[in-house]
Amino acid sequence: MQRVFLIFISFFGVFSCLAFGCAAAEFTIVPGLSDEQKGIFIKGVIEYGDDEEFFKLAEQAERASVILESPGGNVLAGLGIGAEIAIRGFTTLVVDGEGCFSICAVIWASGVRRYMTPNATIGVHAAYRIQNFTDGTSLPVETGAANADIGAFLNELGLSREAIRYFTTASPNDFKFITPDVAQTLSIDVYIQDGFEITSAAYRPTPRKIARQTVDYLSMAVNCSNLLDVSEGFFS
Repeated sequence: MQRVFLIFISFFGVFSCLAFGCAAAEFTIVPGLSDEQKGIFIKGVIEYGDDEEFFKLAEQAERASVILESPGGNVLAGLGIGAEIAIRGFTTLVVDGEGCFSICAVIWASGVRRYMTPNATIGVHAAYRIQNFTDGTSLPVETGAANADIGAFLNELGLSREAIRYFTTASPNDFKFITPDVAQTLSIDVYIQDGFEITSAAYRPTPRKIARQTVDYLSMAVNCSNLLDVSEGFFS
């Protein structure tokens, strides 16, 4: 099992950084708990081409935990980073701090195991572009194509329809937040990192997991009804 680094150390649309300042993303790789394990830090605005920068670091790690602190940024670059994380089976982590917003939250969702601290800030909203007008003003406008790409990607990750809607329905000027309780309600498996204590996703079953377990148990009971001497009417 991959362990998370105990080190003290955001999407939709490249202009989502404006509310937070526009420092470009910094990528840092550090040694982990073993030679093949690394920690990869992503901090700042995700920009076009950053997925290529992440790929170079990922090539140096057989296993890695990706620690995220970003206001978001370029959708395509973020999806590229998320895909790389999912393919390689890396874990993701958001800790207390400046938070993980927009496409950063999609990157976090890409982890084979998703970790967050109890008070970590993870915010999501719809993808958008900036539309400029002849009078010199500008306005964030939702983009259906980018939202479709994000929805398709989250579907490939196995997220529920409710979770995908949650990620993509808030307006560009607003956020919906993912807390441990919200994640559980949306059937997003999350590990809670509280200091040196970790609460496994197995101890926080989601509605989807409970439903699957119920179906499995009923199926087992039906298949074993003769052995258990249970009448067929019990399952009607």
